[in-house]
Amino acid sequence: MIIKNGNAILTKPCEFLTKENYRGKVNSFLNKSIPHRDDGVGIAANQVGMSVMVFVMATRTIWKTFINPKIKRLYGEKIKHIEGCLSIPGKDYEVERYTKVDIEFYDYDFKKQNKTYEWPEAVIIQHEVDHLNGYLISMKGTEYTE
Repeated sequence: MIIKNGNAILTKPCEFLTKENYRGKVNSFLNKSIPHRDDGVGIAANQVGMSVMVFVMATRTIWKTFINPKIKRLYGEKIKHIEGCLSIPGKDYEVERYTKVDIEFYDYDFKKQNKTYEWPEAVIIQHEVDHLNGYLISMKGTEYTE
């Protein structure tokens, strides 16, 4: 079940995982997120009721797991992007996002990674990291109506 706007878990920063405690929590998150993957392009752990620093994102070929993500650099063009959110169904928001991001994270095997992503993945990463830090698109943007 996706946690909806109004639940306090969505507005509190999530906890970082350690090498000693990550595997069971990540596996639990992955199992909880699977039923919702057809509905979006990314899911943060707090959206399925877990206050841990992990999200998944759809890439062109797989769903990639990001543990303890830290955005190191935002750059490129700053664009206004229309976004939806599984936790705020039926509403879209216009949010300013950068088109490139450098991110440090741990992969599923808890190996440190440093990667650069460009649009559209850069926007998804910013959205999901916002979730993990306790921010919703409704806090960062304006409601979009046509």
